[in-house]
Amino acid sequence: MRILVVNPLNTWWSYQLTLELAIKYKKQNNEIFWLNAASQGKVKYELNRSDYISPLYYRKPLKNIEKIMKSQGIEGFFELVKFCTKKFEHGFTSISDLKSFNFDGIPLGQIIYSTIAYKKGHTGFKVESILKAINYHMNYIMEIDNLFNLKIENFMPDLIITIQDRLIASSLVLAKARRKNIKTKVYYWGNSVNKLDEFSNSLYDFSEWREKVKNNYQQNPPSLSEIKNIIEKILHFTETPSHDSRSFIKGQIQGSSINEKKESYVVFFASSEHEHSPIYHNIANKFKSQYNAFESLQAICQKLNLKLVLKYHPVRKGIKYKKAKFLNDWEKVKIDSNVIQIFPDSKIDTYKLITESLVNVTWNSTVGLESIARGKNTLIVGDSAWLDIETMPFAWDENQLEKSLSFKLFKTSPEMLISWFWYLESYGENFNYVELKYFNPHISEDKILKPRRPLFVLYYLIIYYKNVRSSFRKRKVNQ
Repeated sequence: MRILVVNPLNTWWSYQLTLELAIKYKKQNNEIFWLNAASQGKVKYELNRSDYISPLYYRKPLKNIEKIMKSQGIEGFFELVKFCTKKFEHGFTSISDLKSFNFDGIPLGQIIYSTIAYKKGHTGFKVESILKAINYHMNYIMEIDNLFNLKIENFMPDLIITIQDRLIASSLVLAKARRKNIKTKVYYWGNSVNKLDEFSNSLYDFSEWREKVKNNYQQNPPSLSEIKNIIEKILHFTETPSHDSRSFIKGQIQGSSINEKKESYVVFFASSEHEHSPIYHNIANKFKSQYNAFESLQAICQKLNLKLVLKYHPVRKGIKYKKAKFLNDWEKVKIDSNVIQIFPDSKIDTYKLITESLVNVTWNSTVGLESIARGKNTLIVGDSAWLDIETMPFAWDENQLEKSLSFKLFKTSPEMLISWFWYLESYGENFNYVELKYFNPHISEDKILKPRRPLFVLYYLIIYYKNVRSSFRKRKVNQ
């Protein structure tokens, strides 16, 4: 079998994952081509800027990779993708224009929008503020599009493998493969950075997650003592928010409430819309988006005379906040004047809100997990990896939602999360060929990242400083 392994980023973890996959499939007597689609572009546009491998600090890692891969009998493209940043006359006047842009049947607009939104950490921005980023990513896409077309035509792969399909190169090559009816696989870490997890369609195919959780519990059931330990972890989860959750609630005042009159209300917790695959959407027989779900909920609450609260997704620590910007992604939703809105920078305690509500309605946010762990009334209206459709209350269309609210079909208990927490204990398969030491992938004791000598770094910085000063002086003279 001919297998094309696509590396999407110039980061230690992208190399770690794709090199392991290339060697793993080579050991199974397949013909492998490792294709590097990582860009040699501006770091400020890169998704994982802190993980980006700087040529200032490291000697060319791709030379090391080429040497190691060829010793394994693996051919490849071992260069960073170079491209010019010529101006595209795309004509986008709104985010909607960008998101609806397709090229050769591939949703390039969605791919670019997803990348920019993830980089910013929110979706509340207008197209005028991201024109340079759009231009940059469009040039990059055109370059790797040519690279993929050439390699697919010449190599004729039977299978294309890549990682984390939210990334530009990954989503583009997967979209191409599916249009050409080439089989695909997506990989990412398991429950640790030394484990691999495999997906047939997408890392964001939550039906596949649910099947894995179910099979794991049936084929490898926990003992009574293990169940006891899991319940203790669930209770600990209610008392100690995860590191990710803490980064969102840092500005909140513990115990602050909107319910001084002790009224009964329904809370809709908005989710982050940028953390998903731009090319995979499993919305058959479901609400198309959280905005559609909220509009239905709003109408039903009015009909049933229920008070409704809209809690916008909070901003992560370190992200600058401007109220008007963060609401742009909700601007097409007509929100009734009697709906209480809690904005992203609110000091209201999220966990106080969870415990005081009549029912917590969530798309697929961690808030749903936190609500169920506390045994609070919960309704899931979106798709989620942790959703157990056999035990948890969910509503994927307006009829289900109205029935659930009318007959109060939203009771939960912490025990509903046992199979999910059990799965998180050990999912994924161990790395066999790439060993991670201090965030540096090793293959048979060969380092992928080799630091430069300190004197070289100092010399490089001096030259850089001189060039910056020279450029600044020229600009002053020209003025």
